Amino acid sequence: MAALLVALSGLSLSGCGVGNGGTDGGSSGSETVETPEVHTLPPLTSSEIEAMEEITTPGLFCGNADLTNFDLPIFTDFLGLETKVITAPVSKAEDLGLVLSKLTAPEQVFLYLDPLAVSSEEGSEELAAFVQVIRDFADTHSDTETLCMMASHPLSTWVGLSEEEETEIMGAYETWMKELSGLSKTYVFFHGYERWLILNGTNFIGEMPNSDIAKRLMLLSFADRKYRVDSKNCGECLEILTGHINKERDTPSIYPDLSGCDVVLLGDSIIGNYSNSASIPGAISGLSGARTYNLGKGGAVGSTKDPVEDINSFLSMLRAFRDGEVSRSPEDCPYKESLERYLADDHSGKKLYFVVNFGMNDYFAGNPVMGAGPEDETAYEGAIREGIRELKEAYPEAVIIVMTPNPTTFFENGTIPMYGTGGTLEEYAIAAKEAAAAEGVLCLDNYTELGITPDNANLFLEDGVHYNEAARMIVAERVIYTVATSVP
Repeated sequence: MAALLVALSGLSLSGCGVGNGGTDGGSSGSETVETPEVHTLPPLTSSEIEAMEEITTPGLFCGNADLTNFDLPIFTDFLGLETKVITAPVSKAEDLGLVLSKLTAPEQVFLYLDPLAVSSEEGSEELAAFVQVIRDFADTHSDTETLCMMASHPLSTWVGLSEEEETEIMGAYETWMKELSGLSKTYVFFHGYERWLILNGTNFIGEMPNSDIAKRLMLLSFADRKYRVDSKNCGECLEILTGHINKERDTPSIYPDLSGCDVVLLGDSIIGNYSNSASIPGAISGLSGARTYNLGKGGAVGSTKDPVEDINSFLSMLRAFRDGEVSRSPEDCPYKESLERYLADDHSGKKLYFVVNFGMNDYFAGNPVMGAGPEDETAYEGAIREGIRELKEAYPEAVIIVMTPNPTTFFENGTIPMYGTGGTLEEYAIAAKEAAAAEGVLCLDNYTELGITPDNANLFLEDGVHYNEAARMIVAERVIYTVATSVP
């Protein structure tokens, strides 16, 4: 855990800071960015709680914040647990005790806890009271698991606190983490130090994670039991968070303003498997204000045997985009929605950029790296070159950026060629760079320049192939700065 936290805390790029999107969303029409609505459910009153019926479900989810954004089916779909959910804030420790007293046969209790939401007027006594209520519950329900998710806040919120306020709230976080994690069958989770989460303001609506991010945090915490903190590592987590805050206070930084840019991303599952504000297109949009379009598809390859019928390759995907053929769009990815939105949007005065990312599935499928020549579309490099030429012809003013495939930990880190017809993964990365150079377009070498090695791949890859949130943000930043320094 310690090595992971230290490594991720150092994954930064020069000049990166709080995104232009602020805490309330990004530019209109951008990938996954919608007009934000800050939820303002009033807190439950003591009388309302007293009037509640007994809670007979084996699970309960509640907290001292508005939980409207949180994905509630997670409890049945992923945990198989019928759970009573209280979305309105239970804002007082005494009231939380009342809610917990309503449980008849609890198996698991899930709590969302935010020290920052505790009234400053009641101060330390109320903060201590929350811990005592949970301690009393743990003491009297020795067979019940209590899982506590500590609230995350946008970096801009932390920066806006006075040093005195920050010290007080950080102290409350540390106290809650240490004391709660020491209770019987009580587990505490905290992800609020993660740079990818707190730096991109569009991950939040007001002070709460947006619905997609909230679902992800619930899965990581309640289902996967990741980001667990205790008395030994919570101080280190808060030190990392403090470092982000101090850095932003000392050197406020802003991403390039790309609000005049349309960025179309064509690719495989590295692009298409993610459609929230923490995806590569979503992070580009949230940090820079660019309008982005996610035309990725899981399983797609660079090379193809039938570019007309197969909507699973670079050439078929770009031709469907170019021709506006929505009917050919795959249904199981963001491609169709993004194409429909691109066709409906007004692109007057916008600078157009294409980001092309294929190669991982060519490696897994054993597709040839090189074919009969640069015109051979059945081979990876030939298809990438032909696709670049077709994009140039259709959009002569656009800037094209080719990204190489990223490393993998499969098949001895991509060093074993597949089926006797393919090459090593590195050979596809080299071919992508050579195709970009031959056709005179830009290239981002994500195979070597991200610093992913077999020894640290778990810091970047969530499953040995796909980037995790931290790495997707870094890739988004690389695209942002490449777009900002290029001129159509």
